[in-house]
Amino acid sequence: MQSDRSFYFSKKVTFLNTFMTFLIVILHAKTPERWGLPLDMRYPFIYLVNAFTQVGVPMFFFISGLLFYRNCTFSEIERKLHSRVHSLLVPYIIWNTLFVGIFFFLTHIPFFHDKMNAGNVLDDPLEIINAILNARYSVLWFVKDLMIFCLLSAGIFLTLKNRTAAFTILILSIMNVLLSNYSYENIFTWFPIYFSGAIMGKYYSGENHSYCSITSYMKNKVQRYCTITILTIGFVCLYVVAIYKPEGVFIFRLISPIILWYLTDLLLEHFLNKRFHTKVWMSYTFFIFCTHHFLLNVIQKMVVLTCPPTPLVLNVTYIISPIVVVGILIITAKFLSRYKFYTYLSGGR
Repeated sequence: MQSDRSFYFSKKVTFLNTFMTFLIVILHAKTPERWGLPLDMRYPFIYLVNAFTQVGVPMFFFISGLLFYRNCTFSEIERKLHSRVHSLLVPYIIWNTLFVGIFFFLTHIPFFHDKMNAGNVLDDPLEIINAILNARYSVLWFVKDLMIFCLLSAGIFLTLKNRTAAFTILILSIMNVLLSNYSYENIFTWFPIYFSGAIMGKYYSGENHSYCSITSYMKNKVQRYCTITILTIGFVCLYVVAIYKPEGVFIFRLISPIILWYLTDLLLEHFLNKRFHTKVWMSYTFFIFCTHHFLLNVIQKMVVLTCPPTPLVLNVTYIISPIVVVGILIITAKFLSRYKFYTYLSGGR
């Protein structure tokens, strides 16, 4: 039974990682902005889908915190940090160096420079180093924030030893975000979400590596259906608030990962146990995450240069470009995975 629950937990994480990777690709596919247009309800389909995809990044932070601190002991922190060097730091440096190199090349060739309207950039060695370390030309700021959280892991672990202290820190960190004006990529913006995942991993995901699903607490179908209804209504309400109230986006990002974590058990446990099978291409999600933004830029830039920004063009491009990008990257990752250096690009995944 314990091995079955652990296997289910692994499949659940794989499923969520794969699904959230697709959402993040769609998140960055917002076509109105490619033409310099505002993303608002003038493009309702794109705007509403984009609002839903806001759950992608928070879910990754939530799962990362949960996995790091689930069944974690103080003696294991050193091992976990060592593994993160290979899974986070190495690919972070490689990919950012590659993208900075590509951007340097494009901005220093007159033909491309004139079309990019980027001005004079990357003319100083310190600027180049800063661009690499701070992920200026990639979306890997997420990995940078994760590495910072890893550096704070000893302090976070000690805080988690006391449940009251952990929830106090969580509440204070939420208040800090609500009362401040941190940038999207700031670690303080994402700490409450990461820390809520850490609390989930420490106290509410089972012990001795045996995952404890919320369904194990359901005594009958009525209780199960009521829980599903309440969580679904809660998610929809948070989503609607995030659409119409920009200040509500943070609360949506904070709570929606917890809701989706439980709804996955309640709605998909049988599917994940009996019908869902982990495929090889699902191991390519980190590679897709690292590269999708660049390929999206290239593909959508080609459309911008050849088509007017009509509603039809915007919506069709919004639907098709993520599909094309994911397909190309899966094929590319499958090809590259035959070579040893791919492990450095994918962090050993």
